[in-house]
Amino acid sequence: MIVESKTDPYKLVPHVQAFLRSWDPIGVLSIEDAPESAQDEYDSYAPGVLSIYLRGGSASDIADYLEGIRTKNMCVPPFRSSDEAIASEILVWWNGLGGAAA
Repeated sequence: MIVESKTDPYKLVPHVQAFLRSWDPIGVLSIEDAPESAQDEYDSYAPGVLSIYLRGGSASDIADYLEGIRTKNMCVPPFRSSDEAIASEILVWWNGLGGAAA
């Protein structure tokens, strides 16, 4: 099922980027005095998250995407519960905006 939105989803990318910063799988943003350049470490993944959702993807689908980023792109061990938690938070937020069609 394709999800319809009353809001231009690309205007929501900065909000998804904020969720991904709290996900922070490599811990770069939890470093005290993290450099300003680290603030956008995960920003490029936000459109992919939105795309999965807009194609009707579930929290599990988003978690799969995040797990792939974590394990393949960043070469760090899996932490599925973290990936699932942030995916669920994103969907709760999105659905709270009225993003999903009935």
